[in-house]
Amino acid sequence: DKVRLVPLLVHVMKKSIDELFAEEETDTLTCLTDRWRFSRPFIDEFLAPFLEGIYLTPLDQQSSRMFHFVFKMFSVGNVSLPRRGIGAVSDQL
Repeated sequence: DKVRLVPLLVHVMKKSIDELFAEEETDTLTCLTDRWRFSRPFIDEFLAPFLEGIYLTPLDQQSSRMFHFVFKMFSVGNVSLPRRGIGAVSDQL
């Protein structure tokens, strides 16, 4: 599955945001299984918890266009956690 991330990464990096949103739309689960051929364990154990944590909705109800956009943003942007872990966010609030 790690190798399958490469074509996905190349795809989102080569396309503009407008081009990603102009692509044919499906749900994210179908996109991950049919287009990118990720295994069910990889989806169930990593991608689903991660993406469902962002959208608060199951993969089969998420837009493939939004998935590509979010994957692109995480790939080009800076992602970080507080020094004392994610629990520090709720402590601060």
